[in-house]
Amino acid sequence: MLKNGTLFYIRKIQKEEFSYIELREFIEFCTEVSLFLLKKNHQNIKKRFDNNNISFEDVAVDSITPLFIKDDCLNVTGFKFALNSWRNEIITEADAHFFVLKIITKKTSQTVNSILGEIDPLYKKLLKNISYQSYKLGYKKAYRSGIAYLIDPGSYKRNGKIVTDEHFEQIPLNIPKDKISVNICDVFAYLKNNTEYISAIPLNKLILRLKNIYVNLLESKPGEDNIQLVLEVKYSIERALNSTLNKLEKSYVNKEILSEFEADIMKKALLEVSSDLMDGGIQPGLENYLLPYFDNFSKNDVALKYRNIFDYLIRCLKKEIYKELDFQTFPKS
Repeated sequence: MLKNGTLFYIRKIQKEEFSYIELREFIEFCTEVSLFLLKKNHQNIKKRFDNNNISFEDVAVDSITPLFIKDDCLNVTGFKFALNSWRNEIITEADAHFFVLKIITKKTSQTVNSILGEIDPLYKKLLKNISYQSYKLGYKKAYRSGIAYLIDPGSYKRNGKIVTDEHFEQIPLNIPKDKISVNICDVFAYLKNNTEYISAIPLNKLILRLKNIYVNLLESKPGEDNIQLVLEVKYSIERALNSTLNKLEKSYVNKEILSEFEADIMKKALLEVSSDLMDGGIQPGLENYLLPYFDNFSKNDVALKYRNIFDYLIRCLKKEIYKELDFQTFPKS
């Protein structure tokens, strides 16, 4: 908790009359708010973060850092920019609380999406395509109760009722045949014509739901309507894997850093990782992918000798998958 009101710290920052201790107090408060929002609104992705050794505490710090730190030094430029961009006057303590909550909500949501994009290539592609489609169609992004929503400005009511998680799962989604995306207009039309909810789509929940749909399609026998798209996604993953395996050969086998036996184990493990990546969850502890192939090695031995190499190859694989998904023009039916 803050020793003084939120407005006190905002005024100090505006006038640049704050002490080091006062600024640290305010940064800690903002980080606590971000952590609260994460625990309240993003429990559905906690396992994904845990599997990649990313805690909610880490995410909260990453969310707040751009507001108060620049070039590894305390710097309030980011926070002052947010203040200057704020359209409403901050006069009362309530105004100050509202401003801080809105800014932290936005930063936290952006950080969550950024991290999910880094660890999950399909999520990153869906986010990019949906964001671009929304921009072209004139939809906006708004933050409410700590959650990012796509809104239709023409029919959005600020005080209206937001769709519940349960009802959102029941909304039919129209998946295009030639791109990794969804027809957002249909989702807004459904909300308007079939429910009493306002025109607001929870962005993160939409992407995760689509992600599950695509994963299920990839794991099952596709129907005629989506067979071309599914096959092309599978080919994209295969090409990304082959590209990563080529890096393994050139960077480690040809230079005699790894033996053929060790490289073969890496290949088998990377195949497992490529499957888990599309399912949205790499196993916690990368050495667990390698350990079954080494009879005489402990977990610590495997981690010490191979983790850095394997981590690099996985990062390459993620980039290659996203590149393939991003630049591939899927065939039209």
